[in-house]
Amino acid sequence: MRVITTLKLQTKLEAAVLSDVLRSLATDKRVVWHGRFNSGRGKLNGNQWFVANRCFLNTCAGAIPSICPDVLAVLTSGRIAAIEVKRESWKKPTTDTELKQLEMLEALKQAGCIAGFVRSIQELNQLIQQAEHAPA
Repeated sequence: MRVITTLKLQTKLEAAVLSDVLRSLATDKRVVWHGRFNSGRGKLNGNQWFVANRCFLNTCAGAIPSICPDVLAVLTSGRIAAIEVKRESWKKPTTDTELKQLEMLEALKQAGCIAGFVRSIQELNQLIQQAEHAPA
């Protein structure tokens, strides 16, 4: 009897991509410092969920509640990179949370940061390269 199996295309989940991103930043000579914000949701005492780490972007008009990026990095160019990590198969912002993340990334770009969503080390490198070629 001949058995035919099909291989299901496996994509990395967000946690695996985040792990890759943090390892890459730790060894990248273009990065002076990086920090992971422990944001998102998690389980507490079994079945209770909690949402952690809201941050505020202070502007002339006051504090605008928003969502912190997953990772911030200070680059040797002097720029700050705001990195929102997503699973490999992610396409574009569609949920309320993702749209708030996009809003925060756009606000950070307006303030002079390099900011974006990344789904892989290749996208992380493209984001960091923007800092090398963009005016401060």
